[in-house]
Amino acid sequence: MGGVDIPSTTGTASLDEPTVVMRGGRRTVYMSWIDGADRFIGRAGPGPGMHPLSFSYASIAMRPQFAWEQGAVQSPDATLDGNDVVMVYAAGGAIGFARSTDGTTFTARSEPILTAERDPMRGNEGAALTQPSIARAPTGEWLMAYASDARIFLARAPRPEGPWERMDAEPGGVRDPIVSPASSTVADAGGAFEMVSVGDPVLVVLQTAIGRTSYRVFYTATGPAPATTIGAAASFDVTCPGATAMRPCFSRVPQPVFAVSGTSLRAGSFDRVSDRIGLLWVGSGSAPSRTAPMPARRINAGVSPADLDLLPWVPRDQ
Repeated sequence: MGGVDIPSTTGTASLDEPTVVMRGGRRTVYMSWIDGADRFIGRAGPGPGMHPLSFSYASIAMRPQFAWEQGAVQSPDATLDGNDVVMVYAAGGAIGFARSTDGTTFTARSEPILTAERDPMRGNEGAALTQPSIARAPTGEWLMAYASDARIFLARAPRPEGPWERMDAEPGGVRDPIVSPASSTVADAGGAFEMVSVGDPVLVVLQTAIGRTSYRVFYTATGPAPATTIGAAASFDVTCPGATAMRPCFSRVPQPVFAVSGTSLRAGSFDRVSDRIGLLWVGSGSAPSRTAPMPARRINAGVSPADLDLLPWVPRDQ
């Protein structure tokens, strides 16, 4: 399995939940920085290697600043808005937003952009919103996938700062996730590999070879087996046509798009590498060294031909 190990400058932090941004011809990866009870957002620039998914030592890019964050910021997802880097992140059971003009220093909004809706009549999103992923559609609209209560939901906004509107079939009705744990009683309900939970969504907007827009969500799938895998779902229209136009329509792949025997994987980030597309994920193995201890989780990369549609991924060579 190919590794993109990113040691921390402290040597003690564990790095998780990576997201990659290409800006000015240079890739930067942001990630959750976990050091004991501390939860920060880290950053690593391009590394000395020739591989496009090679990165330097990581350092802290953003710390918690506001009471609602409850002392921890994590699960970043970043992309470009013009020349700015915009980031959504999880904190205090809600989703926050930050912007940077240089990709290094971020200014976070003082209030969350989306908070959990805890209305039992609506299906109850759960106690917290986690693992947000943001992308811009060709129409200029912004979309955000996020996890809650072992399911994945979708929201839309005219700007990355919001205001964000949940995408449901019926306003005021039961919450409509775009991906739920597999069910044997519902059509297009996935396989056994995702019967327990789905999470860590990675939202991607692509153009197919014939110029059609494809919306894809890669995610961590948990089933009865000890190891987690990466699943995927896709849509050409994002919403169902007709009277329920606000209901997201995603069809999922019936088997994992990436799995490594005996290793638990977590979906991390998506990036295009030349004529191929790459997916960063986090593996559960450790890579210790007497001179440079590595974190318990490793950030790794897989690639797949860009013109193939949701086929299994292949680990890159180190």
